[in-house]
Amino acid sequence: MIRLLAAAALAALIPVLPASAATLVGSYGFNNSLASAVPGGQALTLIDPKGKSGFGTDTVFGEQRTVFNFLGSSSPSEQSGLSFNTNGLLVSNDYSVALTFKFNERNSSWRRILDVSGRTSDNGFYVDNGNNLSVFPSSGSNVNFLSGSYRNVVLTVGGGKASAFVDGGSSFSSTTPVMNLTNGPGLLTFFADNNVGGGKGEWSSGSIAALRIYNGVLSAEEIAELNRVPFVAPTAAVPEPATWAMMLAGFGLVGGTLRSRRNSLALA
Repeated sequence: MIRLLAAAALAALIPVLPASAATLVGSYGFNNSLASAVPGGQALTLIDPKGKSGFGTDTVFGEQRTVFNFLGSSSPSEQSGLSFNTNGLLVSNDYSVALTFKFNERNSSWRRILDVSGRTSDNGFYVDNGNNLSVFPSSGSNVNFLSGSYRNVVLTVGGGKASAFVDGGSSFSSTTPVMNLTNGPGLLTFFADNNVGGGKGEWSSGSIAALRIYNGVLSAEEIAELNRVPFVAPTAAVPEPATWAMMLAGFGLVGGTLRSRRNSLALA
C-alpha cells in the first residue's frame, strides 16, 4: 500500500498538459516516399514540371537524413513543390502545418512557403524580401528566416488569426482570413508560387525533411515539443507529456505490486 501511495504521489508531481485538440491527418518523413505515416492517410502530390526533383541525403540538425529536394527554376511554369488535398480532412479556418525545411537561394527576395488559393493569387505564407516570415498581404514580422539552413516552422490558422513559429519559439500572429482554405480549391500547396494572375516567380529551390498536417490549432507546448523531436512520426497529435505521466504512474504501480508479491512469498 505504501508503494502504491508513493507511486501515486510521484505521478502527481509530473506536469500534465491537457490533451491536444489537434488531430494528425498527414505525417511525412520523406524516406524515399511521399506516402503518409498516418494509417490510411493520403500521399502528397508532386509538382515537378521539369522532372528534376527527387530524394537525396543531407545533414539536418547534425543528422544524416533522407530528404526531398524540390528543384526547378523561378519561372512559375518550371517551379517544383508539393500539394495536399484537404477536402474532408481539414476545417477551413482551423488547422496547423509543421515543416522542417530549407531554401537554397534568393535571400532578400520573396519565397513562397504555403499557398491555399490553388496558385491563383499572391496571397499566402512567405519569407519576404527582408528575410522574415510574412503572411501577404496582411502583415510582415521580425521573425528571421535565411536560406541555406534547415529550420522548424509551424503555421497555425484559427480564431481568425494566422500565427507562425520558428524553431519552437519566435513567432508572430496576423488577424487575417488570407490562409483560410475557402480561398481556393482546398489544396495546401507548398513552395510553388502562383502561376496565374501575374505570378512573379517568388520561389526558391530547397529541401524538406519532415511535414505534419493537423486538423486543429497546436498549443505553444506542442509546438515546442515538435521542435524538440522534429523527426518522430507520432500516432497522436504530438508526443504528449500527459501520456508519459500516465505510463510512468502505471509502471510504478505495477512495479510496487510485483515487489509486494515477492515479499509476501519470501515471508510465507
